Amino acid sequence: MAQTKQAVPGGPSQAKGSEHAIRAGTPLAALPYRLSIDIGGTFTDSTLIDDRTGAIWAAKALTTHDPEIGALRAAEMVLGEASVGLAEVGTIVHATTLVPNAVLQRRGARIGLLTNAGFEDMAEMAREVRYDTLNHLAPLVTPLVERRLCGGVDGRMLADGTEYKPLDAEGLRALLRGWQDEGLEALAICFLHSYRNPAHEKQAEEIVHEVFGADFPVSLSSEVACEIREYERASTTLVNAYTQPLIGRYLAILETAFRDRGYRGRLYVMFSAGGIATTVVASRFPSRMVESGPVAGVIAAAHIARSLDLPSVVAVDVGGTTAKACLIRSGLPSRAAHLEVARTARFAKGSGLPVLLPSVDLIEVGAGGGSIAYLDALDLLHVGPRSAESRPGPACYGQGGTEPTVTDANVVLGYLDPDTFAGGSLRLDVGRAREAFRPIAKKLGITVEDCALAVNEMIGETMADATRVHLAEHGEDPRRTVLVASGGGGPLHAGLIARKLGIRRVVVPARAGVLSAIGLLASPPAMELVRSEVARLDEGANWTRLEELVAEMERQAVSLLVEAGVAVDDIVLSRMADMRWVGQTHTVTAAVPGDLRLPDAKGALIAAFDRECARIYGSALEHTTLEALIWRISASGPAPDISFGMGSVAGGDPIRGTRAVRFRDHGLVEATVYDRYALAAGFSGAGPAVVEERESSVLVAPQDRFSIDATGNLVIAIGVDSPASGTSGSGQRQMENAQ
Repeated sequence: MAQTKQAVPGGPSQAKGSEHAIRAGTPLAALPYRLSIDIGGTFTDSTLIDDRTGAIWAAKALTTHDPEIGALRAAEMVLGEASVGLAEVGTIVHATTLVPNAVLQRRGARIGLLTNAGFEDMAEMAREVRYDTLNHLAPLVTPLVERRLCGGVDGRMLADGTEYKPLDAEGLRALLRGWQDEGLEALAICFLHSYRNPAHEKQAEEIVHEVFGADFPVSLSSEVACEIREYERASTTLVNAYTQPLIGRYLAILETAFRDRGYRGRLYVMFSAGGIATTVVASRFPSRMVESGPVAGVIAAAHIARSLDLPSVVAVDVGGTTAKACLIRSGLPSRAAHLEVARTARFAKGSGLPVLLPSVDLIEVGAGGGSIAYLDALDLLHVGPRSAESRPGPACYGQGGTEPTVTDANVVLGYLDPDTFAGGSLRLDVGRAREAFRPIAKKLGITVEDCALAVNEMIGETMADATRVHLAEHGEDPRRTVLVASGGGGPLHAGLIARKLGIRRVVVPARAGVLSAIGLLASPPAMELVRSEVARLDEGANWTRLEELVAEMERQAVSLLVEAGVAVDDIVLSRMADMRWVGQTHTVTAAVPGDLRLPDAKGALIAAFDRECARIYGSALEHTTLEALIWRISASGPAPDISFGMGSVAGGDPIRGTRAVRFRDHGLVEATVYDRYALAAGFSGAGPAVVEERESSVLVAPQDRFSIDATGNLVIAIGVDSPASGTSGSGQRQMENAQ
């Protein structure tokens, strides 16, 4: 993409795009400590960094039904370990999966939709296509709003933003009065062509507040997603309205709790595009938090990719509930102009609710440590997507769970130490894990161990399959990539995933189990502005008008980052546009040259578009007339200075001992157990091995080798035969042949 240091003349201006959605807020406090809290489906992770020394502390706590309780508990644990009070913390950055979970589990608000008369069926009709044309029974996603709460209002804007028919204010008031007894908690407003002229939406908002009160939550499509395509814009606005009351209450509770404990700084929230925002902005635009949790891990993986100069990386994060994958090229995460939530079919595009907002491009599947193994009606074994989550959790947690999970399989196979799991905060019960598998194993006529191996193999295939799909969509061969593993389960399953994909190198960073929480502290102030302006890029194009449009967006982006405390000279701007050849339906996002008024602007746009098409599809497409639909500005400040290394290495023997570990092709073998904190740079070893740290464990298969690089990353060489006795003193002993 076209990237430049900020050099935009003029002061701030009021852009009509969705600039509010990524606003970072006021400058961050200059106190010495920064705290992060990442809430997942099973565990809540927290990290604390001392900016003076670079020291990092980390803690894990089980996620609670009321997520703020788990968040406070994790924060108290890490602050207690560092002997630091909240009054000494200058910044708290938070990530949560509350928004997608609320949409998926339908735990949001009761909402209504206001649209143009005649378009009341918009949410039900969606795109009017099947996402699976060969399956007439393919389930469709259910809209977030009831059909009878979709109201049409007379009035119309034309595509160029001129008013064709005034808004029927009295008719709208009558409609709203009829809804006063419906128990509505929020409203979404989406009128045709409001991305060009939001006047009718603004007028309707005023009438809503007149009828329902000044504090009643209202989401305007012209503010939430200022882009063309009315269904996608309406869907995004509905997601925003559906989660707005929930997120507003949650963030208010969390912020008050920190204040009561002595915190005096701002609470910031991670957004899907990788930037941070204040709780005020996040409460108004919760749709920007759809990928809040997973994105932070990608930010950290991208930092590691840049530090190691890796051209192509696939970041794989395996948590307690889900697994995520993201392609990183040249140190930059792949991006998506939109995403989907609540898909009814795992990999089927179009089976979910579209969210028309920029995001880091992730693929996510229900495959984590808590994924439940079960037999279907034909006695076929399945794993996930249903999860035991934190309550009751896997059977081995001893908290009432009885169904077998992936974590239970890892315990049975010897991959996890029951006494040191999660830093010793939760002792695992091996007997309960085995008992959970016994009914399935008995029905299949196999041993408990073979059943656990089958579950481990299936969950690895699910993760590899998702990663394979994601890389194929980006035109990337997995054999050319390096896998960076994170999450509590990522280091355990990384070798198996890599082997299935043909990847030969795996990098496991220090503190991989809490990498997402660390990534929150490594995220730079960043924002993306979007504006729809359809223009054919030929000799008749108004190039001066287009340059003014993009320059106005750049000025707004610079103004917002300066308010966030970023120096003007440190701001990097990138211009992109969603373009297509006239006659095409879908667009491709490509770079925009620095000044659209220059004589070669048209040729530069065509060349950039051809390059991107060739990268995605293998060749450039047949030329007609190039047309731009959406213009995008990305602005970012410098990333906070943070080290992802291990830091000081503990002295003493790095070998903790040995234990029996089971592999599919090798049976039960004696694996060497290492203390990750005692492995210095340059250390190398051979599998089978388990390398343990408090937040996660790394599994090294018998045919693989590992080493510690100069920055403290553990690097696994996949597929290299392991000698009977390597430099690490690892002994491989075949104990039995498991068929």
